[in-house]
Amino acid sequence: MRRYRRDWGYPDKSTAPIDKSIDQDIAEYERQFREILEHCPAGLNVVDEDGRLLFHNRRIRELLGYSTDELHLFDTRKLLA
Repeated sequence: MRRYRRDWGYPDKSTAPIDKSIDQDIAEYERQFREILEHCPAGLNVVDEDGRLLFHNRRIRELLGYSTDELHLFDTRKLLA
């Protein structure tokens, strides 16, 4: 019997043996989700509370005219000002 964390429903690896098929499923769902976000027609930026860029998609690069490397150096707080 697998134990699941109550907050997400993923297996709690501290109390259950590692189930590689579940880890592979989660990795595949994450890959699919990132692919959807990358090709979304809306420009997306995800930043942390300190303004560090965690994720951006192709459309935001097109809208802002920056490359991936340039965006990682960019102070995202300037976008909100």
